[in-house]
Amino acid sequence: MRLLVRNPTRINTGHINAIAMLTAITESCIENWDLVDEYGIDNDDIACELNTVWCETILSTDIAKSEKVDLEVNFDFWQNEWGSYFDMARAALQQGWDYPPLQQILQGNITSTSLWEGFPPDYAEDLALIRLQILERQQRYE
Repeated sequence: MRLLVRNPTRINTGHINAIAMLTAITESCIENWDLVDEYGIDNDDIACELNTVWCETILSTDIAKSEKVDLEVNFDFWQNEWGSYFDMARAALQQGWDYPPLQQILQGNITSTSLWEGFPPDYAEDLALIRLQILERQQRYE
């Protein structure tokens, strides 16, 4: 798991196969939740790392609208089964790159624009960093 998080390009981000692979990994983690402790890994750490990898994969992949709906359903199911939250991945799925407030910020209009209504969520900085890392990896500096 740590290999996937530290080197997300290993899971072929940018390809729909990455979503199928992450779905299988996430479902396996949920099915084997009780066994994870035997390996000395904290379940919350796994959920956090999966959330991060999901985020990067979502933002690096062209996802059809129907596949977005499927992912939303999966996130709901996984949350109910696992008790872990995929809020950051959900935000990435909902906002993508076309989210109007994000577009304003990317165009340099950052004085009065906010991505969030009210206070930013706890993961806001992490999501921003993931976006910046993707832009850097794609050499999109403008």
